[in-house]
Amino acid sequence: GEPEYSGGGTVDLVSRNQVWWTGLPEREEAGSPNVIGAFTLARSLQYLQKIGIEKLALYEEELLLYARERLQKLPGIKIYGSFPRLAVISFNIKGLEHALLGSILCFEAGIGVRTGCFCAQGYVRNLLGIDAESISGIYEGKEPALLPGMLRISLAAYNTREEIDRLLQWLERIIAHQTDFKKNYHFSPSVGAYIPRQWPRQAKTRWPFILPGWS
Repeated sequence: GEPEYSGGGTVDLVSRNQVWWTGLPEREEAGSPNVIGAFTLARSLQYLQKIGIEKLALYEEELLLYARERLQKLPGIKIYGSFPRLAVISFNIKGLEHALLGSILCFEAGIGVRTGCFCAQGYVRNLLGIDAESISGIYEGKEPALLPGMLRISLAAYNTREEIDRLLQWLERIIAHQTDFKKNYHFSPSVGAYIPRQWPRQAKTRWPFILPGWS
């Protein structure tokens, strides 16, 4: 069959009316090989082997347990899923929409998190105790960011306890001042996310958020 991408290296002969595709695997490898990508992947694997995969796994587990222990002490927080697990924690805070919480952390603290259903809508809704039919009429035609979901932090070998502490400090601040934060943000349909009300007007239709001078 025809390759997914056509281009250099995928053909043996081309006429005005016909193309003779070359054999596999070259037929599916259009364009120049990603030599730089292959080289950097190899060096990355060498670096990981030098550190030791087992050591990395133990460190991530340590971060996971450290984060979970402190998250569980926050008022109104609900952590989803079971343990043991990989160094990923999904949670919600009572009274705060997941997308709003993610935006606050992004704008106010410079902390990157994921919000929504994480490409696993059925499983997330199961953990939340809701079904698609019960929300389809309520949310039909609205933005995906307004649908039920969670907030997720993903920890890795390059993260530190100090970064977790910073996240916890901000979560405590947000929980203690929910009303103020809610007043300061609004949902922008044009952007598809919650943004600060005082965000510059000329930037409200820009995506992604690229305002290095804004604070």
